[in-house]
Amino acid sequence: MLKTLHLLRLQHPALNREPAASAAASAESLEAEEFFNREATKWNQSGHSGNPEPPTLIWKASNGRGSVWLGGLPTDADLRFMEENNITLLASAMDKTASEAGGYRGSRALQLAVPVSYRGRERQEKWLYLRQVLVATLGVGQSAWFHCMAGVHRGPILCASAVAFAQRLAFWKVYENIERLRAVDRGGVLNRSGGADIFSWAEGIAAAPTEPLKLHLPVQWVASARRNATWHVASTRRVENRMQPYCKWRQSTTQSVFKGEVITAESVAEAVVIGREFCKNCLAVVPAGDQALIRN
Repeated sequence: MLKTLHLLRLQHPALNREPAASAAASAESLEAEEFFNREATKWNQSGHSGNPEPPTLIWKASNGRGSVWLGGLPTDADLRFMEENNITLLASAMDKTASEAGGYRGSRALQLAVPVSYRGRERQEKWLYLRQVLVATLGVGQSAWFHCMAGVHRGPILCASAVAFAQRLAFWKVYENIERLRAVDRGGVLNRSGGADIFSWAEGIAAAPTEPLKLHLPVQWVASARRNATWHVASTRRVENRMQPYCKWRQSTTQSVFKGEVITAESVAEAVVIGREFCKNCLAVVPAGDQALIRN
């Protein structure tokens, strides 16, 4: 029997879009980033940006495969830890990824950033991409590390939202559990102008309505045999003897999904060797480990 990877998306995406940020709001967001970066260096409990508390396990799959961690900025010195825990996704709650902030620069993990202190479309669009990648990543037993600089201000908020969304839990239930597991600074965010709005946004995205999308495993990469055609991800299971890409590219009810001959690759590694670009829509549902291989 084929395994099924359940992917989630909003029933009504328009309800969760935020207006584009004004110039004043953008300046305010940058100021907030600088504020939290400074606060991370002054944190007077366990861990700060100069010497963060070690990563904390926040959630683990019941089968023991796939987990979510929360910590400070990952560095190259954390490679062994990442390998031991199969961490392939580094999710920053800042306006910069780990490598952009001076942290881990290796190729093992996909790095994404969702600036939680920003307001507007950029934050929401980056969150929507991250959550799809996270669900796909956990679905195949890979793990994620959420972080900011010290893992005490922005990181816990994004981590709580992600776990709550993926597991259909209440945001505050997850956040309060994080507070029991790790030293975090809720007051440091709330006492900042706009801090309450950050928590309000986080609570909203965690509770967003969802509908299941199914990508049957195992999958393969398929492309038209035409020169320079793009790779698309598709289940190896055929419908009416036709391969159907996840993104439904050029789907037809009377002809093959792809016009003419196709080429296939059984793995991302094989597709990378063959060459060609990858469909961006398909990449959003591919586990972080595969995306890291493609991007690097």
